[in-house]
Amino acid sequence: MSTPGLNRPAPASPATLGALTRRPARDLLIELGEYVVFVAMALLMISQRDLQDAWGGVDGPGVFVTPLALLTAAILITVTSIAGRRIRTTEPVQPAPLEVFALSAVTFVFIALLGAQLLRDGHLSWQLYVPAMLATAASGIALKVLSWRRPLPRTDSHHYPILDDDGPARVLAALAGVRSYRASGLQDRLDVDQPTLIAWHQRLVDAGYATSHLRGTQPWLNATDLGRTAIAEHLAAITTRS
Repeated sequence: MSTPGLNRPAPASPATLGALTRRPARDLLIELGEYVVFVAMALLMISQRDLQDAWGGVDGPGVFVTPLALLTAAILITVTSIAGRRIRTTEPVQPAPLEVFALSAVTFVFIALLGAQLLRDGHLSWQLYVPAMLATAASGIALKVLSWRRPLPRTDSHHYPILDDDGPARVLAALAGVRSYRASGLQDRLDVDQPTLIAWHQRLVDAGYATSHLRGTQPWLNATDLGRTAIAEHLAAITTRS
């Protein structure tokens, strides 16, 4: 009887490893859904005066900025965020500094425009805040998609014998593209049983390429900086050979 994870199938192809470095598309869609809910709530708050006028010109405080409305919006955003975190099987890597700067710049311009109009006219015009909010939303979505599509950094090629084994190589490739991966989610993605995934991951841990931690009762797996470098260099090496 063979020991789980110790068989030596043919090495994974560069295309297979490259595809594994990208997070599951479902996780990206869940994140985008959370972001859309947040933007929709923010737009609803900003547009409350125009909505009042459209619904009969109610006097007094905006119906969407009452304490109850604010609490409802906060609860909806919180529930959406918690549900998304429970459903997602991965946590994304941090976006590149240039991407963060670009989104911050767009957001700053948006806030500055709204503030200037509020000081000048005493209210916000939908002709300004709707396009500005949509531009900010589009920038945020683009940032998330770019982060999802970002390949491993280019590096020198180097051969790592441990990554000639299909199992550890696929595990490390999947871990390299995320900040953290839920073990059960990675098991489903690789279509292997739990003992096999544990054996493959343990080999990476022994080599210093991976770690794990508990989040509640769920084990989550991580690649170390050494592991990210190893899979990037190994992928460059086998790509050159092919």
